[in-house]
Amino acid sequence: MSECTPAGRGLSTPLSHVLSVGITTILIVGLMTGASGFLDNQSERTARQELDTIGNRIAGELDQADTLGRQGDNVTLTTTHPNSVAGSTYTVTLVNGSSTCSSVPTETCLHLAATDYEYAPVIPVDNETELGLQEVETGTYQIHSDGGSVAEQAPTRSMDLSARVGIGGDVGAAPPIGFGSALQQKPIPRFTYRPSIPMVDQTLEFDATASTDPNNGTIDSYEWDWDSDGNYEDNGSVVDKMFIDPGTKNVTLRVTDNTSASATYNRTLRVGGLAYDDITGMRNVTGRTDAFTFRVENRHGSPIDIQRVMVNPENDDLNWISEDEGGSGGNPEYYNQPHEVMVDVGVDGTVNGWVDWPYWRGMNVSDDGGIVHLREDSTYNNGTITVSEDGTPSDTASITFTGFEKAGAGSGVDLVGEDVTVGVRYRVNGAYNSVVFTDEIEEAP
Repeated sequence: MSECTPAGRGLSTPLSHVLSVGITTILIVGLMTGASGFLDNQSERTARQELDTIGNRIAGELDQADTLGRQGDNVTLTTTHPNSVAGSTYTVTLVNGSSTCSSVPTETCLHLAATDYEYAPVIPVDNETELGLQEVETGTYQIHSDGGSVAEQAPTRSMDLSARVGIGGDVGAAPPIGFGSALQQKPIPRFTYRPSIPMVDQTLEFDATASTDPNNGTIDSYEWDWDSDGNYEDNGSVVDKMFIDPGTKNVTLRVTDNTSASATYNRTLRVGGLAYDDITGMRNVTGRTDAFTFRVENRHGSPIDIQRVMVNPENDDLNWISEDEGGSGGNPEYYNQPHEVMVDVGVDGTVNGWVDWPYWRGMNVSDDGGIVHLREDSTYNNGTITVSEDGTPSDTASITFTGFEKAGAGSGVDLVGEDVTVGVRYRVNGAYNSVVFTDEIEEAP
């Protein structure tokens, strides 16, 4: 997809509109094309997934050491993991009895943090023996259990898991011959969820069917703890869950096999608080067939900065948005109505933010969609809009796209009945978040 960004030739006067809303600064300018990677920075998302994987694997290895330690052995395990996550170094810390573990139901937990990313998962560790974790070199860790209380302490057992634990490895593999069967007693829980970018009031499907039993037995129960408080609220290998509040959710799955052995698996997901108004839905703009609008509501309870919006019609023939009432000479006053993208904070009919392109340019929305990158300083937008929390009237905003064209047909398209995916990427409390939703455009009443 090609990129087409108007050259800046002046700065319009910033417009301030004070409302009692949670949507703060909407900075609209220019055009970025190519929707891939728009909604969730790919590096950040990769770092989150890799930290979750590493944390749960090390937690599994600590559980293995604890299992052997309860037999009375001193146990030392050595394991190797990736040196970095998404190009960033990271740390793994075993914490006991700290406020760091307050978000999980155990007194012992792992705290992971990547140098270049804000994501810092906390993974519960369920132990009965005293455990230790030491990084002996980058990516290589030594795990130790002091063993349980027995009349005569058995010799120290050492084991190197590095050959089978690493990128793509799994701590559930059987231990070496002669090392005992203790490590085979627990099942290996795993789960996925979709959609991968969840938002409030949206039904998520959690699927734990990938969980396995290394003893070739069966998994008899799947239990779900939605806030990792130690209380398991739901059961089933596949369950639906809706979160009504935004923010970080620590979800724990516990599986139990046919020998009554159980194990847990923890994942952290971020639920977006910019809710799509599915009651109003997507509607064409009254009097126009080439434009549609939708609404979002800020449910975070804190101000947000909308940074990008994306549009992607399912119909690839709807491949262009352009100025249909342009003038000449490069003067922005010729391009001010109708705007190609309009933001109305408070949904009171006032265009608080807009982006416009001259008649000889537009936005390609074919294939993977088109993106409007929200930032200030351009001839073809109205500058910076600041929306604070100390006025009136609401925390909603409408976003409108106009000027759709159809391949080979130019203007005159009818968007009613078309399925369109839209997305909004924003920043709240210093963290990035995104919402994505697909709906059919209906006729405006």
